[in-house]
Amino acid sequence: MKKYSVLTYIIGEYELVQEIEEKDNDAEYILVTDNPRITSNTWNVIYETFPQSYSTFDKCYAIRFNPFKYCDSNICLRIDGSIRIKKSTQKIVDDFIESGADMSLMIHPERNTLVPEYNQWIKTRKYPLEEAKKCLYFMAKCGYDVKYKGLYQGCFNITKRTKICDDINRMTYSFLKYLGDEKSIQRICQTVWSFVINKFFSDKLKTNSTLF
Repeated sequence: MKKYSVLTYIIGEYELVQEIEEKDNDAEYILVTDNPRITSNTWNVIYETFPQSYSTFDKCYAIRFNPFKYCDSNICLRIDGSIRIKKSTQKIVDDFIESGADMSLMIHPERNTLVPEYNQWIKTRKYPLEEAKKCLYFMAKCGYDVKYKGLYQGCFNITKRTKICDDINRMTYSFLKYLGDEKSIQRICQTVWSFVINKFFSDKLKTNSTLF
């Protein structure tokens, strides 16, 4: 078994394959796609089938929040399909292992609360205002302070095969489906993911024993 897995995914033809420029012997590299025309010289391509009713985001999040369906190792470094690996990722994984954490999070570089993040999506990506209100209302009804500072980007994540990581992924995926509609799962995942981590796993964040 390899020390760790690197997982990426491309749904349809939304992105081009980002070939790996430097690989590690201790890692397996997995690209999951629903597109049988996709091939790669550096990734192990896995073709996944989904129900016909699944939207692009349904497919994307079915992969993102179920990483160990595809990874053989007990550590998964997950990246979006638009990210290219130019150098070895061994150092960052070794640092993660040495930390004793279960999950590595990427802090959002520009915003740290949910409302500005939703406003940015509304402004630049034509995200519906009513969808933002629905999500924020749901989180507030759960007792969450939507002004809490803690927003994590979803494009990168290192996760161990542990119960806490499985719980975070499972809860996030369930809430995304609940907040969606009959046509598609909820589109913005990193706000819901941040809410789940901060609301239900804040004790782990504060002690820095499992998350950082």
